Amino acid sequence: MKKLVVLSIIALLLFSFPLNVDAQPKKRVLIDVAHDEPINFTAGYNMFFSQLTNKGFTLAENKLPITENTLRNYDILLIIVPKSNFTAQEIYAIEKFVRDGGSLLLIGRGGSSLDIKKTREVLNQLTVNMGITFNDDLVTDTQSFYDGDATNVIVVNMIEDPITKDVYRVAMKLPCSLFLTQNTKALMRGSPQSLSRPYLSDPDKSGTLPKDPLNTISGTEIILAARSNVVGGKVVAMGSSTFIEDHMITKYDHMRLISNIFDYLSETESVAPPEEKELTYSELILAAEDYLKNNNYDDAIKSSDKAIALDASKYEPYLIKAKSLWNKRKYNDALTEINNALDRNPGYQERMEALVLKGDILISLGKYEEALSNFNIAKGLNDRLFGAWYGISRAQYNLGNYQESIEAINSALEIAPTNADANAFKSMLVAMGDDIRLEEAARYFKSAEDSYLAGDFKKARDNYVQSKKLYTELGDQEKVRLIDSKISAIDSMAMSKNSIIFILGILFVLGIGLVVLLLYLIKPEIFKKT
Repeated sequence: MKKLVVLSIIALLLFSFPLNVDAQPKKRVLIDVAHDEPINFTAGYNMFFSQLTNKGFTLAENKLPITENTLRNYDILLIIVPKSNFTAQEIYAIEKFVRDGGSLLLIGRGGSSLDIKKTREVLNQLTVNMGITFNDDLVTDTQSFYDGDATNVIVVNMIEDPITKDVYRVAMKLPCSLFLTQNTKALMRGSPQSLSRPYLSDPDKSGTLPKDPLNTISGTEIILAARSNVVGGKVVAMGSSTFIEDHMITKYDHMRLISNIFDYLSETESVAPPEEKELTYSELILAAEDYLKNNNYDDAIKSSDKAIALDASKYEPYLIKAKSLWNKRKYNDALTEINNALDRNPGYQERMEALVLKGDILISLGKYEEALSNFNIAKGLNDRLFGAWYGISRAQYNLGNYQESIEAINSALEIAPTNADANAFKSMLVAMGDDIRLEEAARYFKSAEDSYLAGDFKKARDNYVQSKKLYTELGDQEKVRLIDSKISAIDSMAMSKNSIIFILGILFVLGIGLVVLLLYLIKPEIFKKT
């Protein structure tokens, strides 16, 4: 009997490790406040939080940079009117969270003479691959409004959906509109008299003529709320936060809308992909280019892959894939595809475009000498090519060659004198001057890269830190972000190594315990007291 009990304990230990923690209902909500969002747990949104708590949701506040580890403990992420940028690492973590089945609620607001564009720009960093764009506009309505102000829109045009069930009127103060791509669905639209404006400087009261310019979209073309299943999870986007604020939450159908949104975000459902007709190679290329133009990079890649399956000898789909992957910050994959494009004999113009793109990708990877070589080849094909001169200037700068960088940026601006990026880059160079720290920073960076390739990660990290310090002093935030990503990669490898050692230690201890138990079963006399 004693032996049976001991064997049962051993079996329990073996089959219960590790534990499964994924069986919880999808009701764990993380509310981000680390990016200058107005929402907080102390004022203005208490009734909203109470409603979610009463529905069984658990709420937490995030005040730190978002990581994959942070999101692993939650099912729903709320980002409400952010005003400061997300880092590349945060964007990747949020995209992965949604791809892996997480739910995301994004809420924006429109622009006015008192508002900067930051909120829409920040949200669009996150939605690049989610089929939704927050337009830089302000929606007004001269017939359906509240408190005597047409910027306080009452939305009444609901599209049939579980989120809009039994919802007939929703208030939106200073809303922005949304632009949608494939696999997204509009939930709320404007009324026939709704207008979209690039800005609003004068009150647009009922009965007064508008003094500000209008955008081309109007009426029911205007979309104010939408949901997306472009990726593995669920995304809901709203053009205004009015419906969750304490002073408005009990008005109109806001309580019902909140309940519907969170029922939808917390439910598990499978979405059947739409049936697709067979497209020709040319149709697939046109579709891929259209997806790329609208920043829908995932679908651009899918269409390109289908085109490659039909004809792998042509350069076009590889070039589109390279552009899409570069925009998704998947630089190594982008480099593979741009090489594939160049190997397939693109035309004169396309070869120059591909060489410049390859140089840009190599700069993003920190491979500045290779980048410079590609830009010089492109310049050799056409010495009036702006992208080549601009790329040469950036590569020379990163190599610590200040004078060469200044000469190249001047050549670029002779070709395109109004280019905003090139002018900003020259301004940075002029402000920096021929600073000896630039050459020193570049030397530390190159030493770090060499040490990394040689497998000396400690020396690589030390040199990256020294390089980052100098680039921070010089004010080059783009380079600082690149170095941060490289330091994070080294730290992640160190953490993985430590985790493996820790797990092996646990397994060693468990193994010793099992050996002792087996010895006790086989030869209990060993353990008898003498």
